[in-house]
Amino acid sequence: MTITERTKVIVEKITDLIGHKDCVYTLKHSADNKWIYSGAGEGWLARWNAENYQADKVIAQAGGAIYAIAEDPTKNMVWIGQKHGILHVIDTDKHTHVKAIQVSQMPVFCIEIDVEHNFAFIGTGDGYLSIFNLVDFRLLYHISLAKPSANLKNIRGISFSNDKTHLAVACSDQNIYILDALSNFKLLHIIEAHANSVFCVKYSPCGNYLLSGSRDARLKVWRVDQEYILHQEIVAHLFAINDITFSPDGHYFATASADKTIKIWQTENFMLLKVIDRTRNQSHFTSVNKLSWAKHLVSCSDDKSIMVWNLDFVKPLKCG
Repeated sequence: MTITERTKVIVEKITDLIGHKDCVYTLKHSADNKWIYSGAGEGWLARWNAENYQADKVIAQAGGAIYAIAEDPTKNMVWIGQKHGILHVIDTDKHTHVKAIQVSQMPVFCIEIDVEHNFAFIGTGDGYLSIFNLVDFRLLYHISLAKPSANLKNIRGISFSNDKTHLAVACSDQNIYILDALSNFKLLHIIEAHANSVFCVKYSPCGNYLLSGSRDARLKVWRVDQEYILHQEIVAHLFAINDITFSPDGHYFATASADKTIKIWQTENFMLLKVIDRTRNQSHFTSVNKLSWAKHLVSCSDDKSIMVWNLDFVKPLKCG
């Protein structure tokens, strides 16, 4: 007889990173995990040391709320997207603006960069996916995805499959769009995914699943190897799921929500392991907007703060 208990998660808040003057909407570890970049409502692109968690400097002042950050580590450049539809490309060594592009009249909500193929993928509030060349910043594709009849057309999340063959796009028209990344981004699948705006999508490290989170507070798991059929639906939060991120080893993932909580899950069986909240962990007291997970899990919020979390996973004993 074997008795198995769920993995125990021990949570320790390491520090608060304080300095932004407005809601912190986005953050991202650098590719080498030496830095954390954050963007907020006051328009600052800030950089923090990911070793000692001290403030480094404000890399740029963009003049408007920053909703998205992506890094091109091969060129030491960071791309940021703003509320007013402007893309800024920043040289992080020289701290200079390399390029400003008015990509839309609507907000830039998400950016993903593929350095292997020199592509930058931009999702905007008008339902368009714009694809730029990383070298000369030329617009290569401008793809309309959202349903024409939809009241909301925001593209809120982008995720590459591990083998870089598929691109998943989360849209506020309640759908997820799967594009062929090997053939001019041809539309392969439209997943009628949620009952409200889809805010985030993320492929699992094993490549078998696509996870999606929505304003309907549901976490859904889709089988990639079975034409994206629904594998599991979880009432995961009380309010909108804003972000999903996996641990570096892929064994766990975290969700961030407008209900002020962060939840930790086991990838193998999608079991909830831990809730991080204000009462038990002195966590955020407003919406948790974005997560990034390297050595530690990092979260940001409308409360103007960034928090750093150490998570220890204690495997259950098996008695036979």
